[in-house]
Amino acid sequence: MQHQAAQARALELEQAKRRARKPTDKTISKAVEEIAPLTASYNEIRSMERRLDAAIMRKRLDVQDAVARPLKNHRIFRLYITNTAINQPWQGTTSLDETSFDFSTDLIPSFRMKIEGRLLDSDDGSTPSQSEGTAENPEAEGSTTGADSGKETKKEDTKLPKKLSQLFKSIRVELSRSNMDPSYAEGSIIEWQRPPPPAPAKAGAPAPAPPQEFDGFEFERKLEMNALSTIQLVRDDQPERFRLSQELQAVLDTAEDTRPGILLGLWEYAYLHNLQDRDERRNINCDEKLKKVFKMDRFMLPQVPDLITPHLKPIEPITVKYMIKVDVAATTPVVYDVLLTEDEPLRLRMIKTLNSQLSSPLYRNLVMEDDNIAVLVQAINHSKAKRDFWMSLGTDPAAFIQQWVSSQRRDLEVILGEKGVDQEESRRAAFFQQDSVSQNAYLLLHGRDHGMMR
Repeated sequence: MQHQAAQARALELEQAKRRARKPTDKTISKAVEEIAPLTASYNEIRSMERRLDAAIMRKRLDVQDAVARPLKNHRIFRLYITNTAINQPWQGTTSLDETSFDFSTDLIPSFRMKIEGRLLDSDDGSTPSQSEGTAENPEAEGSTTGADSGKETKKEDTKLPKKLSQLFKSIRVELSRSNMDPSYAEGSIIEWQRPPPPAPAKAGAPAPAPPQEFDGFEFERKLEMNALSTIQLVRDDQPERFRLSQELQAVLDTAEDTRPGILLGLWEYAYLHNLQDRDERRNINCDEKLKKVFKMDRFMLPQVPDLITPHLKPIEPITVKYMIKVDVAATTPVVYDVLLTEDEPLRLRMIKTLNSQLSSPLYRNLVMEDDNIAVLVQAINHSKAKRDFWMSLGTDPAAFIQQWVSSQRRDLEVILGEKGVDQEESRRAAFFQQDSVSQNAYLLLHGRDHGMMR
């Protein structure tokens, strides 16, 4: 394992060296235009590309800023619940013997319950008639007729963006145990949970099939008498939403929110109430409301994600009460309107655009072409330097060699630290006013003082 770790570090170091050696300059010098006139066109294209890149980056930053803002829409989710009676005693077709003391039949009384849901369109103009989790007409228990509900379902099928299984993580139906025959040996709780995401497929293996989404489901249980059922729907919020404590609700003025929304709300609260410490801007001085939440006089902003955890609770499921009737052949749909919160559709498109841009084949091809252009520009500049070298050598060989040897000597003296003092330059007062001279004099005198002390 140590050998593999050493190899990984060596490979990472080698890749870093390669990235450092990779040319990045794509600018051709003006001196090349005298030799290659087309270089002017290339420079104009480069200038246009820089302006285009600046505009794209500015728009990208605007999109990222818009994505960071928690924009939410409220949508109405309409829930339809029906049930049918099966093999009830009053449905029996065989005549009973009046002289017999046994009035039972071989039929097992049961019911079949169906739960469906539709997310109404935002331009539908529909509004919830009651509060969340209540029926439209509790007294009539199904004010919408079957024909009308069928028309509405067909209308919504063409515009439904999400299905029932995509909006909720789990659906739980609990039947009243008092009206269930224990001899049937079946549970009174029916629950559906969304399966976990499949593991990523191995290289060369086919991708796993996505889970089957549905708009509704039904189940069958044994029952002889009318019974009350409780339906609980757990929302699937992305990102996950939490229910806030009473103390935190007093600060943020909201009952539920996401973690990023809570952090942003606390920052805005501290900024508006001027609670930032003047010396250390990361520290927040608590007022009376914040002291009730965090039980301290001061906290740091990086501590906020850990400090708010005790004040976050799971969102309570949407609870619906439904009376299962087995004294009628079939019930009319009971309609419930539930108010759900979802992301702004444009925000989802912006997130998809930001995520797909860096991974698109076009972006990778552009990066490869930029690298190739940088290599070619580097080769052009090297060729220009070689041309200037040989042209100067061919024009005046003696003067060029003398100048070249002098330049190499100065560079070597600078590298080795053996550069002396120019006598002509040392005669001027400006030479002794330089910082390097004063520093060298200080080091010289300081070294002599230490030597005398020794």
